[in-house]
Amino acid sequence: MDTPQRGTRWLLPCAEITDVPRHPWRGAMLDVARHFQPVSYLRRYVDLLALHKISVFHLHLTDDQGWRMPIAALPKLTEVGGHRAESQKGPAGSDTYDGIPHGGA
Repeated sequence: MDTPQRGTRWLLPCAEITDVPRHPWRGAMLDVARHFQPVSYLRRYVDLLALHKISVFHLHLTDDQGWRMPIAALPKLTEVGGHRAESQKGPAGSDTYDGIPHGGA
């Protein structure tokens, strides 16, 4: 394969680019119920999804491991489920924990 040389100028007087996704549903999921992320990370993630033309974003906010969505009528959900005493290290099923408390409600 030839590579363009430095200083080469390309000129394309007229072009039509058709950019259509192969599938209408192109999705991604981010699990913040189990894995806390800062808001800056979420914003960057959404920007990258848009860049790659991902059409569906599933933001996984709740699970049996934690409840991150505050509900005024049910404050115990985030009071109890919005924090954890420590995080598991290593692969699923590992008995190694970091011992660092973390909250994310």
